[in-house]
Amino acid sequence: MATNNVINGTLAVIKTGTTHADATTIALSTSASLSFSMETRDISNKGSAGWRELLEAQKSWSVSCEGVYAMLDASGSAVKNYEDFFDLMTARTPLYIEINTDVTGDIYYGGECYITSLEQTAPMEDNMTYSMSFEGTATLSKGTQA
Repeated sequence: MATNNVINGTLAVIKTGTTHADATTIALSTSASLSFSMETRDISNKGSAGWRELLEAQKSWSVSCEGVYAMLDASGSAVKNYEDFFDLMTARTPLYIEINTDVTGDIYYGGECYITSLEQTAPMEDNMTYSMSFEGTATLSKGTQA
């Protein structure tokens, strides 16, 4: 049943794969962000009376996330995080990405993207973390979680 009140941000995860059907969650993430924007084009002219006039132009979208860096989960199984994305980025491989709550009936957004940045941080006596950014190529789709 779809979420009918304020959504707990803990539910929102970033998933990757080749399509929505095979997308799996990025391991140990602590934050997820989706940004959608539209550029404008200036059509100001002498008849604009000194006011700027605009029309629509290209749309774009991006996704970012942060998480705790680990090679294995608590049970000793490999996790999907920084290392997997390092390989994809260096190979310049596009991938499908989505932000999703996994709650039946909730909306998710997804599309093909490229990894545009990877960062790992290793502070003294603290958890090693990662951050990643993805930039969409072409359409950002909206679907309903089945």
